[in-house]
Parts: sequence; C-alpha cells; structure tokens
Amino acid sequence: MLVIDDQVRRDEISAGLVDYGLECVCYVDCDTAIDACMETDYQAIVLDFALKSQSPLDFLSRFRGLNDNAVIVLLTPREATSEILAALEEGADDFVFSPLPAVEF
Repeated sequence: MLVIDDQVRRDEISAGLVDYGLECVCYVDCDTAIDACMETDYQAIVLDFALKSQSPLDFLSRFRGLNDNAVIVLLTPREATSEILAALEEGADDFVFSPLPAVEF
C-alpha cells in the first residue's frame, strides 16, 4: 500500500514497485487508507510523511491498532529528524529520505 497525496510521486513509486513484481494499491489520504486496512491485511505500507491531509503519526497509531505485523516505511525529508524519531516510536519500521531516485525502489 502507498499512502502518498502527490500524484507524480505516487505514480513513480507505484510503477517501480510493480516493475519488481509487487502488487501496489494507492491511497491519497490517511482516512481512506485506514478504511482499506479494515478490509485488507496489508503486508507493507509506504507512508509519505509530507501528507497534507492528516498527520502520519495519527495514521501510525490508528493503523497499529488494526495491524501490528505490517512493515511501515516512511518517505521523509532529510530535515525531519525529530519527526522521524516520533514516527519510529509510534510504530514505523524504517524510513527513506525523499525525494528519492527511482533506482532505490
């Protein structure tokens, strides 16, 4: 699952994941993604820390209440050090600095 509100970034990352043979479902906001998580047991989530619609920390706490097994990777700006630490404490598993070149996927 990708939760990214920027269409260009979402399309690029989704295409890269599909090229690697992974199934990819995309959402543009946290509420829709949480609703989908109630229906489907996702194994991995790429969450954009720069979402405009809702705090990724809110998503993490709500999601971890539904699924404690999925891997959550944050896409985050380099200057977001304290936010990265808060997200890792809230349930994110790892982070990748963004923007990132397509070769990283």
